Amino acid sequence: MHIHTEQNLLIYFGDASTAVDASDISRYQCKNLIEHASFCDLKKQMPNMHNLFFAHQVHGVDGFHVHNADVAEIVSFSVSADYLVTHDTGIAIGVLTADCLPIIMYDPQHNAVAVVHAGWRGAVAGITQKAIAHMQKEFGSKNTDLKIFFGPCAGVCCYEISNEFLQNVTEFHEQSIVNKNNRLFFNLTQYMFERLMAYGIPAKNICNDYHACTICNHAFCSYRRGAGSALRQMTVALIK
Repeated sequence: MHIHTEQNLLIYFGDASTAVDASDISRYQCKNLIEHASFCDLKKQMPNMHNLFFAHQVHGVDGFHVHNADVAEIVSFSVSADYLVTHDTGIAIGVLTADCLPIIMYDPQHNAVAVVHAGWRGAVAGITQKAIAHMQKEFGSKNTDLKIFFGPCAGVCCYEISNEFLQNVTEFHEQSIVNKNNRLFFNLTQYMFERLMAYGIPAKNICNDYHACTICNHAFCSYRRGAGSALRQMTVALIK
């Protein structure tokens, strides 16, 4: 578990030690998840949090704006979305992953944040561009101001793919596909890095310090290693 702090932002990068069962959250039916025992550690690390929200992730590119005014009436997982945005203080928004890439986008000029669930499907479909466009429209965010943080996901060391997979990656092939002894591996973080830079995010604004391979590092949950396990680590952002 790691905590990243900005002037007005906290990011919680969870691991297997505080994992939650994604299938359980939809059954909690809590309007405020921080009341549930599964989130005790998160609550300790984010004492200013008064509400916590996760969407039902479907490997798409749709998002949802979480507001203070209505979040208390919305049950987590009742909204299908793969990115969330907010600029309201006290609302923690998060994604659940176990090999997909969690991405935090922070606009310090407008005190706004997005959390993104980027599996390969969402990545190639342009989920980061959709989330940035949402922040531009809602908050007036500028690409050059955004700070981007990558969390743990399947790494190029272990993310083996088939030849058929190559048809999905039509851009940045040379940067993101690695051939090791005639076996192909996908570098998801590098792919996202290239896409973000192509969209106008400065390289210096993209932080990879919190990335680790979820497949070979047993400190993290892995869908591939865990034979389809429902356990997920949390990545959560909070505007203070």
